Amino acid sequence: MNEVTTAGTDDQQADWALLLQRLGSSGQRLLVPLAADRGACLHRVERLRETAEVLVLSDRGDLSPAVPVSRASSLLGQESDWVVLDAFDRFSVDALCIAAGLVRAGGGLLLITPEGGAPAKDPDGRWQGLQGEGRLLGWLLDQMAEIGALWRPGSRVPLLPTVVETRFFGDLTEDQEWAVDWLNTDWPEMGPERVLLAADRGRGKSTLLGRYAAACGQEFIVTAPSRRHAAVLLEQLPEDQRSFVAPDELVRRGQRVELLIIDEAAMLPYSLLQDCLELADRALLATTLNGYEGTGQGFRLRFQRDQGERMRQLGLEQAVRWGQGDLLELGLNRSLLLQPEDLPPATEEEPLRIEAVDGAALIAQPDHLRQAQTLMLSAHYRYRPSDLRQWLEDPNQRLYLARRGTAVVGVLQINEEGGFDEETAEAVFMGRRRPQGHLLAQMLTAQVGLRGFARHKGWRIQRIAVREEQRSQGIGRALIERAEQDAREAGMDWIGSSFALDAEVAPFWRACGYRALHLGRGRGKSSGRPAVAVLRAFNSELEPEVTGLARRLKRDLPLHLRGHARAIHPADVSGLLRLLDAGEEEAPPLQTDILAAVIDGHFGLDLAEAELARWLMDALRDERVLEAAERERLIACLLMGRSAPPGIGRKSLLRALRQSLARLRDDRERDA
Repeated sequence: MNEVTTAGTDDQQADWALLLQRLGSSGQRLLVPLAADRGACLHRVERLRETAEVLVLSDRGDLSPAVPVSRASSLLGQESDWVVLDAFDRFSVDALCIAAGLVRAGGGLLLITPEGGAPAKDPDGRWQGLQGEGRLLGWLLDQMAEIGALWRPGSRVPLLPTVVETRFFGDLTEDQEWAVDWLNTDWPEMGPERVLLAADRGRGKSTLLGRYAAACGQEFIVTAPSRRHAAVLLEQLPEDQRSFVAPDELVRRGQRVELLIIDEAAMLPYSLLQDCLELADRALLATTLNGYEGTGQGFRLRFQRDQGERMRQLGLEQAVRWGQGDLLELGLNRSLLLQPEDLPPATEEEPLRIEAVDGAALIAQPDHLRQAQTLMLSAHYRYRPSDLRQWLEDPNQRLYLARRGTAVVGVLQINEEGGFDEETAEAVFMGRRRPQGHLLAQMLTAQVGLRGFARHKGWRIQRIAVREEQRSQGIGRALIERAEQDAREAGMDWIGSSFALDAEVAPFWRACGYRALHLGRGRGKSSGRPAVAVLRAFNSELEPEVTGLARRLKRDLPLHLRGHARAIHPADVSGLLRLLDAGEEEAPPLQTDILAAVIDGHFGLDLAEAELARWLMDALRDERVLEAAERERLIACLLMGRSAPPGIGRKSLLRALRQSLARLRDDRERDA
């Protein structure tokens, strides 16, 4: 791996002058890595400030004025000739991506580090405090060097290809002009209710939203993760129209909105976004695709799936701040795998091969790394550039690749957790300690109440993805079975996972033999759904406790569904039922008698709900009998206590519920 080149003396000033000239004439942007003692780096920043506008991200006071690295996202929407990222104390790759989006054409991104390179420690507070090998920076610089996207001080200043300048109509790009015209002309006539403007950074999404709002002639409200994220949008509006309402305040008011405009929608908790959209007659949303905020690509895929025909997507290709063929953007997209790539063909004739890989192996096989990352981008809602760093550097990470020939068809990501001493485990149980990087171990100890669970070491399945055309062929199951085998051989006490409750994924976990142990109380920030925990114990000491948790969840689920879990979609509850333990004995006579009275007589369903809940949960685990709509109606009305859906009278509803119950009973009696 190439190291960051050290800075020389001020004799390099001629090279810097030539670099600035060539950047200006070509319209290109480059990354400039500078590794030197602190004084030399500060001197270079001051020289830049003499000739250009410079924006600095630093946690130290000697580069004032500067914005703390942790607050890099607060600068979104701004721009500067040069941006300096100070990595003397920590190298945040997420901040690097944000900083790159702030550089205008003809400028550069200066990365300053100590002479030995950036510290190889976790800068994001998500690992378990262990030092990994610093592989990402070398990978990043090597990949960018391959396409000429960086200049190392002390080397020859390159000739730079001229970018293709973006065409403007007034002060709008051709893309923006077309989008504004469509919104003004076609949207009112064609619908749909919601429009998502999804594009890479620097395409002028916020400006477009503001221009449309200023001229639309409708009552509207602007919202975003914070007012600063909507600053560029609001600047396009007359002062008397700069109406911003924070999303949580919007939901608290509960008032209908004629037009809701949401900037950086992917940065909002998904559940909060859904609550906001429910208040809007029409909504116009914008989101950044290429991973700078850690949510764009996955958000777009999820939003498309959830909204269906209610949503239209618009795209912007032309960059506003830089031109087509910009090397800095191309280099970061390539090196940090920010955009999905075309996958090679994979056929069922090729035998399936599963292998465990670490960061060094991934760097040695960059094609496999790119394919694996593309799978994750297409399958998961939240991805950040720092996730790639964790793959390459975190010593607690394990990765499994499923391949057919040279094609990667499946990926499984594992995180090792637990294994604390008695004192630490007790502190976790009492809520005094929350060790980072131990999500499932903490959940089952501190939230569920297994007092000594954190003492046991296990593997948490963090993410799993299979190529769409290769699904339903047992690839995901084969990945998990391989991980289970390795976990046993490594002396692990358990293997499990925690994921957003989703009817689509529940059948997979049931087929793999996992059962639900816990249903979270809150809604996930990314998914808008509560988390469900599943687990398989290898340690005989744990098995009784795991079985007890599964039984407790089943016993208490009717209470949860009428309390904190009332907002769950009935389809997701249907998926959860499939993950519950099967009934171990026949229904008691009282339950059987009441069921008969409800179906064949006139016993009130409202009086029978409590007695029938356990029977109904067992009966609905089998999805062969009723159509999805019937199942969801039973769940909504009898398990969740919801009122009749619009358009159906009470008598018709009761008749339909009794008919569904009768079909369930008759099927179970035949099987018996």
